[in-house]
Amino acid sequence: MHSINGHEDGRQVKLYDEAVGGDVPGRLEYYHKDHLGNIRLTFSDIDQDGAITVGSIYDPNNEIVLEKHYYPFGMDMTGAWFATVAPDNAYGYNNKELDEAMGLYDYGARYYDPAVARWGQVDPLAEGMSSPWSPYNYVLNNPIRLIDPDGMIWKDPNQANSLKERISDKITSLNSSIDALTQQLTNDGDLSEEQMLKMTTQIADLDSRIGELYTTLSDIDALRDDQHHTYDLVDTDAADAQHHVKMQDGIVSIRGSNDAIHIHEIRHASLSLSSEEGLQFNREGYLLPTLNKGSGYGDEKSGYRAQYSYDPLSLPRTARSIDDINLDYIGGITDDKGRAYYPAIKKRLDVRNRNIRKAKKRNRG
Repeated sequence: MHSINGHEDGRQVKLYDEAVGGDVPGRLEYYHKDHLGNIRLTFSDIDQDGAITVGSIYDPNNEIVLEKHYYPFGMDMTGAWFATVAPDNAYGYNNKELDEAMGLYDYGARYYDPAVARWGQVDPLAEGMSSPWSPYNYVLNNPIRLIDPDGMIWKDPNQANSLKERISDKITSLNSSIDALTQQLTNDGDLSEEQMLKMTTQIADLDSRIGELYTTLSDIDALRDDQHHTYDLVDTDAADAQHHVKMQDGIVSIRGSNDAIHIHEIRHASLSLSSEEGLQFNREGYLLPTLNKGSGYGDEKSGYRAQYSYDPLSLPRTARSIDDINLDYIGGITDDKGRAYYPAIKKRLDVRNRNIRKAKKRNRG
């Protein structure tokens, strides 16, 4: 599909030509969707002048092919909308295909009836769910915010985009800090060597944080593009120290009390997704580590560095720079009772420290 002004969703309409006695390639039509994926406007550059002419519904030069509006649960609104005589487009609500004979939308796993706002079949994942909702309910009766991409599980289409916007704002802020420090280094001739070294170190750390944040944006896109799982960012209470990735009720639940912790857990999910084995969960449904599988050190190092890059103050221990997040740092994290939060990593740290002490003892001997 060619694009016009950034629009790539659309179709090529075949038109019947009496001169040739059959269909010929016709015009290119483009779709404009709302935040739920509903096709609201179909337009075409009929005169191929690079611009879309918008006139009244009676204007012969109008290039708005079709305008559609929907009630929250998917029924078509009637009104004096734009509509030209053109091959009908069966795709509409949530960009799903309408079976006109039945009046139902085809979501893949099952059919949806917008007249009663219910599915025609039980949720295929209902057996593993403990939800109080009926297995016939549509998006927990919240169609303004939620969608069901394949008829099996709902998700919030705005979660990932909102988080990406906040990450992009953070990148802009960090770049501004780099510019300010660089300008000060360049213009302030009274700086001592120690001050210059400190500022140069700060710039290097800010640059590393920006690189990590760009990786996080790629992590979010990787989860979005995964065709085999649905992900949900779950907000927990700030006092809840538990944060993890868990397969729960048929969806991959990413739990955390703030954006920084969500970013930490998204990194874990992305690492696992890109591994040779893909996402792997234990019997309780928790995501298994991908790097250093025995201890999970590599996963936690990457997760805490991603978390630090977004908000250093969100960490369980103080880190002065991203390089501080290493085996000593993670192995030293404890719970509120002073016990190692990551026992396997703490054990790895202890083994390393013992080996260092032994090596020093041998060297002295």
